[in-house]
Amino acid sequence: MNFIELASSAIIDKLKSVLDQDVAITDLTGTVVADSEIKNFGKHLPTTALVLKNNKTMPLPKGELEAEVTAWATPLIYDNQVVGSLILKDNGRVTEEQINLAKSLAELLIHQVMVLRMLPTTSQVLDKFFYDLFEGQENDKTKPLEQSRFLDIHYYKVGLDRDRIVVLINIPGFWQKLLGQNIVPQETEQAKVEHYKQTIQQIFKPYGASLEDILVTYFSGDNFIVLIAAPPESGQKTHEQVLNNADTIPGLIKNSLGETALLAVPNFHAGLDGLLKAYNQAKITLSLGKKLYPVNHVFFYREVILAKMINQIPAAEQQYFINYYLKSLLKKPPLLKTLSAYFSADLDLKATAQKLNIHKNTLYYRFDKIEKLIGLDPRSFHNAIKIVLALLMYQISADVESKNTNSQVPVNQLFG
Repeated sequence: MNFIELASSAIIDKLKSVLDQDVAITDLTGTVVADSEIKNFGKHLPTTALVLKNNKTMPLPKGELEAEVTAWATPLIYDNQVVGSLILKDNGRVTEEQINLAKSLAELLIHQVMVLRMLPTTSQVLDKFFYDLFEGQENDKTKPLEQSRFLDIHYYKVGLDRDRIVVLINIPGFWQKLLGQNIVPQETEQAKVEHYKQTIQQIFKPYGASLEDILVTYFSGDNFIVLIAAPPESGQKTHEQVLNNADTIPGLIKNSLGETALLAVPNFHAGLDGLLKAYNQAKITLSLGKKLYPVNHVFFYREVILAKMINQIPAAEQQYFINYYLKSLLKKPPLLKTLSAYFSADLDLKATAQKLNIHKNTLYYRFDKIEKLIGLDPRSFHNAIKIVLALLMYQISADVESKNTNSQVPVNQLFG
């Protein structure tokens, strides 16, 4: 949508009331994009090509706009460029002063519309504030607190003085599907973002005293952050409510938006420092959760802490551990699937055999084969720990995709 189309409705309404005269607006092609009488919408006016080219007011021949009607066309300027033309129907009393007045009013309205369009919305201001807060990670906490108080007064109740529960929502493909390749959301795309934010806010409403207690901010890409304000001394209780019901939330999002959603729920931490800590935990939870539990939709920080600790081991040492214990096993998908079932069954041999739909003796045979390949018997608790650690390292390693190709083992079969 160009300048003239954005401002055309405002121009028509204002000039119609001020001049008590029918007017129309054309774009740079000479096509009518707005008309006080509507009937000329979409009509092409050839004479306006000269008006736009010469930047000069000219009369339209009788019949070009309407039968037996003459009119005047004057160019409209914005930012030193011709952006369209204003058409005033000649009722026999149009003067040069009226044309100039109408032109000035129209150009003023274009300017006002464009200035307002460039101003960020309240929602965008809020998104920017939290993005800077979380990703900037300023050491001086007085600055974000001052900014939040300003927002509390002029925009929205940010309330950094209240404890908040953090939930990270990832909607895979959201950015590409809804926003395309735009770096900054345009008008229609921003409306879609707002629709998603409002829907998510409604879904989380049961966890706040009111809708205002639920802040939803869009973090670009595919991520939304939900911040739930908790009553004084009740942060842990509210957090437990979210934990207990987290598994239902992806379904609610699917029903409301038709989107697959992933949730990352960090631990609860009080205060502003705690809010920043919870956000960082949420990012880690999403990243590791997708690798460890690719079929799941909800990930909890408490379930990825071990993987986080392992991920802090130098990559070279992880690779050595993987090669030492798993190298001979990675080319045997059926055996890896057996281990996956065994570990997800908490080392219960009977439950593992049932899960794999095999006889118990077949399971013993497979374990014997695994022991021959890697020198570790998974039926031994201490050996099982080593195998689990090696598999965790394999699954969360940075180049897991290339390893997955070489080993012919789908990563999502390693755990549950």
